[in-house]
Formats: sequence, structure tokens, C-alpha cells
Amino acid sequence: MIKQLLTLLVATCVLNLTFAAVVPAQAAIDDRHVRQVKIFVNNIGLGNSQKIKVKLTTHGGTVKGHITKINDENFVVTNSNGVDSTVAFKDVRDISRDHFPTWAIAVITVGAILGGVAICVAAGGCVE
Repeated sequence: MIKQLLTLLVATCVLNLTFAAVVPAQAAIDDRHVRQVKIFVNNIGLGNSQKIKVKLTTHGGTVKGHITKINDENFVVTNSNGVDSTVAFKDVRDISRDHFPTWAIAVITVGAILGGVAICVAAGGCVE
């Protein structure tokens, strides 16, 4: 009985070691995230043309503005009031372009077209 129990225990341990899931180290995940943030920031570049929204890991804060400086470990975001915020790449939880949503542009365009048609109909027709 004990021999069978030990055999079962050894077999379970071998199967557990064989099929154990490999979990990547947290440091590797963090390094990959930092690299992705650096690539995103460098692709946007400096200047007023591209506004961004950065969600921070610390205190759940958010920084909005445009990128005015890019270093190896951080970048500087300047908001519309001219206030600079230095953001470390490792402190970024999420980063995105802060632009007008596409759906809003579509709604405005459709509204403008329908408004133009309504004015034409109200004026007695657009064809002369």
C-alpha cells in the first residue's frame, strides 16, 4: 500500500513538473511595456501637432498635453496652460493620442449634410 502511494506521489510530481505553466517574470513584462511606451512616444515626436493623454501608475493620475522633450528615462508633457510634467516611462500605465473621436467627426459630417438638405428643401429646392 505504501509502495503504491509513493509511486502515485512520484508520478504526480513528475507530471506537475512536466506540465507546469511557465510564467514570465514581472521584470520582463515591465521592460517590454517600457519599450512599447518609448516607441509610441518617439513615433509621436515633439511639437504641438499631436496631443497625448497619459494615465499614470502612481495615484491614478492623468497628464494631457503635447510632448516637448524626450530623454532616455522620461519625457516631458506640456499642457495647454504651459505647465510641464516630467513623466518616467516606467510610470506610464496607458498612453494614447488625445484627438477628436472618429465617431464624433462622422456624426458632425452627417449632421451638416442633413442640415444642408433641410435648408435646400425649406428654400423651395436646390435645383434651378
